[in-house]
Amino acid sequence: MQAWKFENDRKAYRTFLPFVRKRLDHLLQEEDIIHQTGLLAYIGSGSSAASIRNYQPVKDMAGELQGRNLQACAPLKKSVVRKQSGENRKNRFFQVRNSIQLTEEYRVAQYYVILEDLFTTGATANEASRILKKRSAAPVFVLSLFMAD
Repeated sequence: MQAWKFENDRKAYRTFLPFVRKRLDHLLQEEDIIHQTGLLAYIGSGSSAASIRNYQPVKDMAGELQGRNLQACAPLKKSVVRKQSGENRKNRFFQVRNSIQLTEEYRVAQYYVILEDLFTTGATANEASRILKKRSAAPVFVLSLFMAD
């Protein structure tokens, strides 16, 4: 993940793409939504990330994972730029509230799968889910590449 996000190794995600694809397929079948139209949602990197890399890491993976019934897009964006890396878990969790907003790419779907790179406290996924559920009654699922312990 270090190489992918911070050392500009843009294609590093391909190493774990087969595992993520398998988990996504399992989720869609398990929830019996494989034939419904959904959105594979990712949250665009904040503006502070532009100084580190010129690409959106999760966007590339979302593009590879999308299919006929699951289109990748960025219906959410960070509206408040706060570096979370220096904060403890408790502060990270409460700091995210009201820091994500809908973008012009938002569309109503039958379900949403939020694709996250790193699930640390769950705050970003929780806030993104809250925003989507506020606009739609559709179920929201989270698929994370990595999870902090």
